[in-house]
Amino acid sequence: MGGRFRRVLPGCVIALLLAAAAPAFSDPSVVDCGPDLGFDPATLEAAIRTRRPSWPQGLPEGAVKLRALGPDAISIDVAGRHRVVATAGLSGEARARRVALTMVDVLDGMSLAPLAPEPPAMTAPPRAEPPPARAVILTKEGGVEPTLLGVFGAASAGPSLLAGAAVGLSGPIHQDLRWVLEAGLWLGPSGRARGVQVNLLDVPLRAGALWRFAAWGVDLGLDAVVVPRSVSATPDLTRGDLAATGRILISAGVGARMSWAADLAGPLALVLAAGVDALFGTSALVVEGTSAIETERVRVFLAAGLRLRESS
Repeated sequence: MGGRFRRVLPGCVIALLLAAAAPAFSDPSVVDCGPDLGFDPATLEAAIRTRRPSWPQGLPEGAVKLRALGPDAISIDVAGRHRVVATAGLSGEARARRVALTMVDVLDGMSLAPLAPEPPAMTAPPRAEPPPARAVILTKEGGVEPTLLGVFGAASAGPSLLAGAAVGLSGPIHQDLRWVLEAGLWLGPSGRARGVQVNLLDVPLRAGALWRFAAWGVDLGLDAVVVPRSVSATPDLTRGDLAATGRILISAGVGARMSWAADLAGPLALVLAAGVDALFGTSALVVEGTSAIETERVRVFLAAGLRLRESS
C-alpha cells in the first residue's frame, strides 16, 4: 500500500501545480458563455491557448461575452469590441476554433470594429440578389459585339476614297479567336473626264477572323473583301452627244487590319483601327477612249468608332 502511494504521489503533485498555474477559463468574471454555442468551454479554451498561451491574463472583468445568433453565427464582445463570426456548416471543435481565432485577433488589436448593437438572431444567411440584366447580346465566350466605325481611306491607284462608315459584328469561335462580318458605305471624290462628271459610291463587304489580345485591347485580323462600286457619269450640257450613264464595277481581294479598344462607360468601348486591302479584278469606266475611273489594286484606311461589348 505504501509503495503504491509513493508512485501516485508525484503525479498528483504535478497535476495540482499545473491547475494552480492555469487561470480558470470558466470564470464568469472573464467569459460569459451563452446557451447553444455548439461547443463546450473546455474545447474553446484549448483552441484559444494554441494561439494565446497566456489566456486570460490581463483581461478585465466581463471582457468576453459569447451569444449564439441562430445556428449559423456567433456574436463576440471582447473588451468593448463587437464581432459576428459566421459558423455555418461547422460544429464542435471546428466551430470553437473559428470563434477562438476571431477572439485572439480582437485581443491582439487586429480587425477591430466599432461597438455596434447586437444584430437579431439569424435563421438563415441572407440571399444574394442576382445582378441586373444587361442589354448586350451574349454568347458562351465573350458575346457578339456590334461596332460602328467612321472610315477614311486612300488608294494607291485610281481615285482616292474620302470618307465613309462601316457596321460590323464579331463573335467568339474558340478562346481568343473570333469571326468578323462588316459592311460599309464609302463615298469617293467627284472627277471629270472629257466634259463628264463622275461620282463614286463603294459598298465594301468583309468576312474574316481576328485574334484578340485582351490584355492590351488589341485585335489582329485577316479578311476576304468584295467591293461593289457604283459609278455614275453625267455629261456637261455642252456635251449633248453623250447621255448620262452608270455601271457597277466589282473588285475582290484580301485585307489585314489592326484595331485597339479602350473601355468608356458601361459596355461601350472606343475603337481605333488601321488596315490595308489588296484588290484584284481591275475594271474601268472609259469616256471616249480615256479611262475616267478604275478600281484600285491597293488601298489603306484608318477608322474610329464605338463598340458595344461585354465589360470585364
